[in-house]
Amino acid sequence: MPRRLTNALPLLLLALLPAASAEPACATEVWSGRTFTFTKPDGVDWRLEENQDRITPNVWITRQNYQGIFNIAVEPGYVYGSPTGTEWATGDAVDHASLTFANWVTWAGGNPPGTVGVNAVVHLIADDIYCDIRVDAWTGPSGGGGFTYTRAVKPVGAVPPGVAAFSLRGFVTNPFRSDATIEFALPDAAPAMLEVLDVAGRRIATQDVGVLGAGAHRLTIPEVAALGPGLVFVRLVRGDRTLVARGTRLR
Repeated sequence: MPRRLTNALPLLLLALLPAASAEPACATEVWSGRTFTFTKPDGVDWRLEENQDRITPNVWITRQNYQGIFNIAVEPGYVYGSPTGTEWATGDAVDHASLTFANWVTWAGGNPPGTVGVNAVVHLIADDIYCDIRVDAWTGPSGGGGFTYTRAVKPVGAVPPGVAAFSLRGFVTNPFRSDATIEFALPDAAPAMLEVLDVAGRRIATQDVGVLGAGAHRLTIPEVAALGPGLVFVRLVRGDRTLVARGTRLR
């Protein structure tokens, strides 16, 4: 086998990995309370970031100037079953195990204005997050596509009781332009290492994160700003367990 292909194999294997590998992406999270309000005004450009609620890297909720809400992170517009990657139920996130979930339009009974003021739960399926939510306002189909809801936010440093979480969410903003903020969770304060690799597999930054203790964490790695545009990898290593996520740095 030619030497160039042999050297490229580790990088090819990394590129074939999903955003986080070696075990489920993350442990189940429950986000309780309705404290953060998001509004998409009537008639604005839904393609702009400020008109999208980017809850996680997998779920960005918005609405065109008509029809229903959808997940612009993975779909170009509303279709039956949108927002892709979510399911909905009436109630509170702490009771998710006893709730009956359905896609958004089924849960809404085909009548989104009728959901205004109803305490609900949205399950972000890929992230396995149950999040409290309440629709506060909804503009009719010919009025410009505005809506407002109030939802829960991620509890800082929280790990569900009894869950030994070891997960790598990856780059909080992806793609990113300068410093890279990386989100991960540790089950305890045992030593762990966070490594950033460039597209050639060279280690750009290494940080010992074991002293942070159990829970969810975010770290900004300024060394990533030295990289050129393109693919970049982050690797979380703890004993014999390794998770890998990938991101893209823009110009």
